[in-house]
Amino acid sequence: MRLSFPTIAAMDGHCHAGGFMFAMAHDYRFFRDSGVTMSMSEINLGGTIPRNMMGPLLAKMTKPALRQICQLGVKMDGPMAMEYGIVDQIYPKVLKATNPL
Repeated sequence: MRLSFPTIAAMDGHCHAGGFMFAMAHDYRFFRDSGVTMSMSEINLGGTIPRNMMGPLLAKMTKPALRQICQLGVKMDGPMAMEYGIVDQIYPKVLKATNPL
């Protein structure tokens, strides 16, 4: 989980389950401000998060954020994720897609 340079997760769409875990493994997280959500969808399906997968979440999230995401299964939008400190910045659009052709 350590690299010699900082990493950024730029999330411009929904970020659930494995995508959420991948985003949490980064140093900085940028998320869209509206229309998309992030969560650990396993919780909403009655599942649990295996103990060995909790490392990135425990290292990067506060206890209130962990409760919302990992116990209650809350789907957070950009402003709520920013409020809980899960993302570092929110933007109207994170990525600008260009067609190289």
